[in-house]
Amino acid sequence: MIEDDQRVGDMLLATLQLEGYSATRAWTGEEGLLVAQRDVPGIIIMDLTLPGMDGFAVVEQLRADLKT
Repeated sequence: MIEDDQRVGDMLLATLQLEGYSATRAWTGEEGLLVAQRDVPGIIIMDLTLPGMDGFAVVEQLRADLKT
């Protein structure tokens, strides 16, 4: 999950863990890209209005990484 809002991130993380999912949180788009490259997640839940690199830019980079 890529989420910069503490409250929203905590709620999502707790919900996912209660449902039995293993979840990792990244606070920024840049951090999310690093985590995605390292862990290769099955799904990414992401805030689109992140500071710095927004969610749209993260998606573009993830798609470009898949093509290489």
